Amino acid sequence: MNLAKKKNTFDTATALSGVPDGFLPFVLKDIALNSQALQVFVTINNEQTLLLERQIKALDSNVPILTFPGWDCLPYDRVGPSSSIVNQRINTLLALANSTPSGLLLVSSHAFIQKIPQKAYFQNKVTLIAVGEHYPRAQLLKTLHKLGYKKVSTVYEAGDYAVRGSLLDVFVSGQSLPFRIDFFGDEIETIKVFEIDTQTTLKDQNNITTFLLKPSVEVLQDVKANQTFCMRYEKLDGHQNTRDDELYLAMKDNRSFQGIEHWQPLFFDEPFVGIESYLENAKSVIYTDYRVQESLKDQYSLIFDYYRARLNPVAGHYAHKPLPPELFYRSDFRDCINISPLVDPRARDLGGRLLSDFPLRYENPDFFEDVVTYISAHSHKKRILLVCASEGLQSRTVDLLQQHGLKQELEYLLMPLDRGFTTHDQLVITDQEILGSRRFISKERKKRSKRFFTELSELEVLDLVVHRDHGIARYMGLQTMEVQDISHDCLVLEYEGGNKLFLPVENMELITRYGGDASFTQLDVMGDKKWANKKGRVKKRVRLIADYLLKLAAERIQKVGDIFYGVKNDYKEFCNRFPYEETDDQLSAIEDVSADLSSGKPMDRLICGDVGFGKTEVALRAAFLAASHGKQVAILTPTTLLCRQHTKNFIERFDGTPYKIAQLSRFVPQAKAKQIKKDVQDGKIDILIATHAIVRGDVEFKNLGLFIIDEEQHFGVKQKERLRIKYPEVHSLTLTATPIPRTLQLSLSGVRELSLIMTPPQDRLVVRTFITPEDSILIKEAILKECNRGGQVFYVCPHVADQAKIEVHLKKMLPDLRFATVNGQMSGPEMEKKLNDFADRHYDLLLATNILESGIDMPSVNTIILHHSHLFGLSQLYQLRGRVGRAKVQSYAYFTVPESKKMTDNATKRLEILQSLDKLGSGFNLASHDMDIRGGGNILGEEQSGHIKEVGAEMYQRLLQEAILLAKAEQSGEDIKEEWSPQINLGAAILIPNNYVDDLTLRLGLYKRLSTFTAVEEIDNFAAELVDRFGKMPLEVNNLLQVYELKLICKNAMISTLDVGPKGFLIGFHENKFPNFEGLITFLQGREMAKRSKIRSDHKIFINFESGDLQNRFLICRKICEKLLSLVPL
Repeated sequence: MNLAKKKNTFDTATALSGVPDGFLPFVLKDIALNSQALQVFVTINNEQTLLLERQIKALDSNVPILTFPGWDCLPYDRVGPSSSIVNQRINTLLALANSTPSGLLLVSSHAFIQKIPQKAYFQNKVTLIAVGEHYPRAQLLKTLHKLGYKKVSTVYEAGDYAVRGSLLDVFVSGQSLPFRIDFFGDEIETIKVFEIDTQTTLKDQNNITTFLLKPSVEVLQDVKANQTFCMRYEKLDGHQNTRDDELYLAMKDNRSFQGIEHWQPLFFDEPFVGIESYLENAKSVIYTDYRVQESLKDQYSLIFDYYRARLNPVAGHYAHKPLPPELFYRSDFRDCINISPLVDPRARDLGGRLLSDFPLRYENPDFFEDVVTYISAHSHKKRILLVCASEGLQSRTVDLLQQHGLKQELEYLLMPLDRGFTTHDQLVITDQEILGSRRFISKERKKRSKRFFTELSELEVLDLVVHRDHGIARYMGLQTMEVQDISHDCLVLEYEGGNKLFLPVENMELITRYGGDASFTQLDVMGDKKWANKKGRVKKRVRLIADYLLKLAAERIQKVGDIFYGVKNDYKEFCNRFPYEETDDQLSAIEDVSADLSSGKPMDRLICGDVGFGKTEVALRAAFLAASHGKQVAILTPTTLLCRQHTKNFIERFDGTPYKIAQLSRFVPQAKAKQIKKDVQDGKIDILIATHAIVRGDVEFKNLGLFIIDEEQHFGVKQKERLRIKYPEVHSLTLTATPIPRTLQLSLSGVRELSLIMTPPQDRLVVRTFITPEDSILIKEAILKECNRGGQVFYVCPHVADQAKIEVHLKKMLPDLRFATVNGQMSGPEMEKKLNDFADRHYDLLLATNILESGIDMPSVNTIILHHSHLFGLSQLYQLRGRVGRAKVQSYAYFTVPESKKMTDNATKRLEILQSLDKLGSGFNLASHDMDIRGGGNILGEEQSGHIKEVGAEMYQRLLQEAILLAKAEQSGEDIKEEWSPQINLGAAILIPNNYVDDLTLRLGLYKRLSTFTAVEEIDNFAAELVDRFGKMPLEVNNLLQVYELKLICKNAMISTLDVGPKGFLIGFHENKFPNFEGLITFLQGREMAKRSKIRSDHKIFINFESGDLQNRFLICRKICEKLLSLVPL
């Protein structure tokens, strides 16, 4: 679509009209291609910038585009912009300052209003790093520090660097992957790239010889710049005495300070300028979105409000001198060419119009036929273009239209576009107009590997752990022990009475995290029989549960269930109406359910996935299959809020179908509820969504074919069994948002069908996460910002005792704010009413403790504030942040911490990890992994809770897994193998030295990963990774890996102990038994072993070998153990 007949015709107009939003990327593409000079378009916000960049690239990938986003924080904030935003800005400023680009520059209005350093500042700020160059490493480290990079233990995001021996990892601004530089002396020997999640280099991308080292911050701080800052800061207006001002003192001492970006102009003697001063070509034109001019005026007015608030801070809250707005923000806006959808006789009309006559979708049973008729009516006059966000949505849309009679050939374009438009020669229709509204889809998220989360979930000092043989203890840290001049890393476990157990790291699998609330947990006495008795009681109980689960599974197999096939056209059409593209996990779950429903056996499947991951769509399709086969569907929800949410979703998705939907809850009037129950009994209602009314037994179905239980963890075993007993042959589908611990996934397979939806949908804007000291002005601004755009706020505090103080503060700070308070000490009905009222928008803010259930889905809530966030665990932080970010608008999470109180290193790390995960795309794995450690709720019944408290959550999961496997083995006649671990002592230093991996948390994470390996190949890969990440392995690490390899061989060879002394080896077998005794005797009496071996009275075997050096000792041990393994029958 070429709108310009000749070059440079757009800039002759003072305004362009007739450009609806959908038409805008087409227009901007032509503007860029019809000028040799860089053209500028000012967008309304960062989201429009990102969307336009994708749209224009989809139209023509050859259009050069630069983006200049605005900071994603408020003016005068206590926190700075995110590193991803800073990186984009730096790359654009470097390009503008050091070259003369053409094409299009997309600038958000927030960036346009903010001044920047003069162009000369960004010239010559790039350093070339090349293989073979002599570059003293100490000098390179100084350069990194000067360019604003921060030293970390592990590189996760742009602006990080880490040093390990001869290796230097650095994540350069603007790069998608970090670099790993290997030095030989002071010469750069190799440059490789590596993945963030695995921390291993990519072999197919390692022909790198050079890269450009760019600044990681917009303004570089050095001694001279800090001196300029202090001198100018002293002259600012404000009540704060600089002698007590932490900001001023930090700059004076050349230290970093959070949020220093908001005082950038003070580092310079020269004034800041607008972005247009970087444009040298006189033919460069600035175009603006029609909403920008008014937005810029509003923004500048708001900036002044923020400035005045900082000049007069709230009593009791520390404040710094604010920067006068005129130094950092502009109020004089250059004349720009406005681009508007509205027709203006004074402007040049480009002829674009909205599809005002397009058929109405809702409450129109003939909608698709009407769309086909609409297309047919225009096809002989105009080119018809169908724009879809993905190939899947395009296929689905075309399929639907062809089912309803589409004969015309259409043209197709893959591009995210909300609304279509028409011009004099073209009609553009989008998938959204046909399938319904969807969110903007971002393809930039990456799934993290499980390895990444294993290394994050370290033990913390003073955590409670459970030793398999000795019971509950307190973890006191990692300690290097010297025994006979041999170094060994041990975990220190403290038991009742102060007795300590030093557990070698290679036996780490013997302990589990206690998990849950450890406040009143009694430590065990080491060596006391009470632990064995307690563990024995729990083992008996879990065996009963295991037998019960297997009995249920066996009974289910014997029953006959209704058969529902999903081959009808109406089912296909129902699926095609889903306005999103399914994730792989979601498709897999849908296929699992469809296979169950058509198997002829009653389905009993659990769907596990976080809110927003697509569980409801799985339930919707299952419900449609049942209803379309003449069966009724019952949906059980734990709260009236969820009941209402599901009713709304079901009515919208079933619009245009003949099936009737009703809901039953406490808030349905009694007379209406009575009529609904009668209609259900008479078969007039096809789908009933209800709270506990279904369980109570006063609802009778005429022809029930499927019942769906949502948020299963909220219902007890008895409640669920009542349904199964009453409807034994009815299909059952249960949904839960509580992650299933991985230790139970395997054990539940075959007992209960399980589908995991662990991949987040790629249709969400990332939640912008701030970690900030407590600041009344910041909190007030965050609340007002959300309320002013029509949204709502969650305010979460860790303790009920905190709520009264926060209530008083909110009333004083925002007297007109409507807020409600909820906590776990309230009665169920009272809390439920407040939650419903909040959902109905009667309140602007919900003040809550950590009771925001994982099932709550409120798209109107897009700001969450966490009070004293350092007191929450990593999984809690992740789950709470996940309560926002479900709508199309940008969402925010503010994690506040006390300004005066120093946080622990682990608390700080938890917050920093979570802040970085908004860029890593954390997904459901993090919560699932943390549930393994801390205990993930009760998925099998409330009666377990006492037993879980006795042995800890993770140990209970292990015992349950063992019991289920044991019960299965007995039923099938297989051999039963109990869990045990070989003990090996080779008299060698076994550890990861701190001069190899200096970060204690990372070291413990590596030990933990090593303890989970079950194959020699995994250890070999781990060894290669260590070399890749940390350089050549020292001897102690090599010893450690060889011990783990020996452990695997010993386990399979039934060797429980292997001790090496100066004169030979001592081998003990598990339970003093060897599975092939005759083979063992033959081996020991053979020519090589007869004179060297001896069977002792304690059933252990002594083998006399002068083993020589350490490496020879390992080789001989391994050879003998492998020989014993070969004797074990398969």
